[in-house]
Amino acid sequence: PYDSVFIEKEFEDMIVPSFCCLIRGTQNEMVDPYYLVGYLNSALAKEYLFTSNSASAASLLKIRDIKKLPVPLPEITEQRAIGKVFQVCSERQVLLAKMMTHEMRMAENIIMDSVREVLNYDEKK
Repeated sequence: PYDSVFIEKEFEDMIVPSFCCLIRGTQNEMVDPYYLVGYLNSALAKEYLFTSNSASAASLLKIRDIKKLPVPLPEITEQRAIGKVFQVCSERQVLLAKMMTHEMRMAENIIMDSVREVLNYDEKK
């Protein structure tokens, strides 16, 4: 139920909904932001956050739960490599979602063209 994203510089000034938590001030020499986002999206982190959330599954996370989350920090070079993998995978997911949407529209258009052709054919009889 919890997703994490990295907000690029160009989107920094956008309004953040009240159900979101911003993590700022990570020092790039210590923590790669893409690594952090990848870790926060991992099954391990989500399980920890889910089980530490004392209320129901539908409730919102509390900042104190996020602050308690242990974040393993390998060497920064390894973090950057892992972060890059996560970033590339995320970009591919966006691209694949767009491709699937486009394919569904194409399939729908083919079906509708066929239906229209049949309906027009039946009207002419």
